[in-house]
Amino acid sequence: MLFSAIVQNLTRALNAPRISVLDYGSAPDVWHEVVDGKQVNIDLINLRFSWRVYLPNNAFRIFGLLVLCKLVPLSGVRSALIGGNPWVKQILASKVNLSIAGGDSFSDIYGLRRFIYVALPQILVLLLGKPLVLLPQTYGPLKGRCSRMIARFIFRRATLIFSRDEAGCKVITDLAPGNIIPVKVMPDIGFSMEPSPVPDEVLARLSDFRQKEILIGLNVSKLLFMGGYSSKNMFGLYTDYPVLVRSVVDFCINSLKARILLVPHVAGGLESDESEETLCRELFKELEPKYPGQILYCDDHLDHRQTKSLIGQCDLFIGARMHACVAAVSQCVPTVALAYSQKFKGVMDLVGSGVRVLDLRQEDSQSLCSGLREAIDLKSQWRADLKRKMPSITSAICGLFQSELLDVPSNR
Repeated sequence: MLFSAIVQNLTRALNAPRISVLDYGSAPDVWHEVVDGKQVNIDLINLRFSWRVYLPNNAFRIFGLLVLCKLVPLSGVRSALIGGNPWVKQILASKVNLSIAGGDSFSDIYGLRRFIYVALPQILVLLLGKPLVLLPQTYGPLKGRCSRMIARFIFRRATLIFSRDEAGCKVITDLAPGNIIPVKVMPDIGFSMEPSPVPDEVLARLSDFRQKEILIGLNVSKLLFMGGYSSKNMFGLYTDYPVLVRSVVDFCINSLKARILLVPHVAGGLESDESEETLCRELFKELEPKYPGQILYCDDHLDHRQTKSLIGQCDLFIGARMHACVAAVSQCVPTVALAYSQKFKGVMDLVGSGVRVLDLRQEDSQSLCSGLREAIDLKSQWRADLKRKMPSITSAICGLFQSELLDVPSNR
């Protein structure tokens, strides 16, 4: 979602921009996005993140090479060392480098290894003296000494820094006091991603299903369902998440007299541990016999833009993946966000009314159901509030890509 929104905004702000992605992959690739009916091709500059340091595109090997270049006094030798690596040459060819770290991975909440994984490409860009712009994202928590040191290195050398919440500004100023780079607050870029229509047969099936009852979209996070990456309630949820999900379904159907549409947000196929398509399929198979005709899963392999469009059909949306909630809010669908980290509150605070964040680390099933009843009662007011607020949010995001973002000076 974030990637598509960035490509969409870059393409509209520039005349035929050449966009590459500096990321990890076993081989070079070309990704495709469609913006305003035109295909945009994006080259993958494929780094490797592994212990096989003999690979010329191994990120740790390139890091060592660049550190060595900093120690060599002769510019000719430095140029020869760098010029012999085609991946380094591709980074050097860029005018500006934009980083968003998955939106929430500039943090050690998912472990130090993941933080190094997302930080290393940024460090390579900085060591090459190229401009680095940190796009609106969540910063922190950063509890470990090593992660704080890495973050400080990046903050002090970035050309521009945007945060998608006020809390991120404090994280940066605490880690890098006196930093001359001002941190600007900007809404999450995902709000601006435009949806694509879902197939007519899906809409017809949805219309037959909803009848005259309230349609509630429910996004179930596989990450939370499996207990986080540690499988041991990694995020410290107050209530067992699978139990909570089933309680929410029962409350929505029996107490709120609503119908439930299961909405996956993370795909990845059968081999992905975090595939919510697989999880939704399993939940539907389990729950449909208990609530016949009251629960639906559209197993149609919709892409991310079509999924956003599907979310837009709901009267109320409940989501545990933040960008599933962003997809709902940006289409003025009243939303209850089930948070497992600080990022939810920060992002949604910039929206204001129309969305309520319930922290699963503090809320039990009873308080959650109370919040859902309130959301149903106020859904018309919430929708009206979102319709007033969203134009200014999307306008701010579009303005970001038409401002100083794309005209930054080199650090070299």
